[in-house]
Amino acid sequence: PVSIQKQEWQYVLTTLGTRLTMASTFMIQYVSLRALLMVPFKLIFPHPGVLSWSLRQMLLRLGFRSRLNLTYRQRYMSWQPKSFMYGKEYGIVFLVGMMSIIYCVVAPLILVFGAIFFMLAYIVYKHHLLYVYSRSYESGGEFWVLFFDRMCIMLGTMTIFTAAQLFAKVAILQPILMVLTGPLAVYVF
Repeated sequence: PVSIQKQEWQYVLTTLGTRLTMASTFMIQYVSLRALLMVPFKLIFPHPGVLSWSLRQMLLRLGFRSRLNLTYRQRYMSWQPKSFMYGKEYGIVFLVGMMSIIYCVVAPLILVFGAIFFMLAYIVYKHHLLYVYSRSYESGGEFWVLFFDRMCIMLGTMTIFTAAQLFAKVAILQPILMVLTGPLAVYVF
């Protein structure tokens, strides 16, 4: 029974290591799309009030007059500064960070696009938080605990995936040492 379990683990780690290499091209393309297209696009994307006004004008021209009458309050609320959507934006940042960390051993080119993403995202988000969005709530620093826990989970995941990649390259001692020491070091931290 012990040898069967050992063969199953070898199969799982070898499959994981080879599949990681096969998916690296897609991940590089995804991170480069986020870095070079989606972050700069946030600078030219119009205010939601402008979008709703444009849609309303288009629908008025098509003949939908009775449904588009807005009160003064509804008009005011549509032009009011919006709040930053932390859940959506942090999810994207975490996804790009996790892909960059996990695939850095398999495809080092992803680090270049990951660095470009974080550099541009810093500039764009700083601009937007200062000049575009209004603060509608304050967490009092409670989000940092969640953020740091997720970063530690990403580092532990990187350790496991890197060990699987090394195991697929027929290295034995290095992945064992990495799995034994990496998550322990992250847990202690």
